[in-house]
Amino acid sequence: MAIFLVFAINPKLSKFILDYETEGEEMIKVNSNDFEWEKGLTVEKFLRKNHFLPHLSIVKINGELISKRSYQNQPINDNDDIKIVHLVAGG
Repeated sequence: MAIFLVFAINPKLSKFILDYETEGEEMIKVNSNDFEWEKGLTVEKFLRKNHFLPHLSIVKINGELISKRSYQNQPINDNDDIKIVHLVAGG
């Protein structure tokens, strides 16, 4: 609530507050959404933690297609930009 009030009062100050609040946070971007990054995170760990089935997922990290065989060992680093397509079938 306080941030919204600052926006109305002083837009320059609000940018400082937003920068301050996100400074030092380790984040990754997945399909344009921010997620907290944690040390030791791999593609497989992220997929399972977020209820994706690894064998039905296609993953790109920073524009590079990741092989399914690499999911278990492929690290996800702070500030990585990840795209995930989860395949589904149906009629």
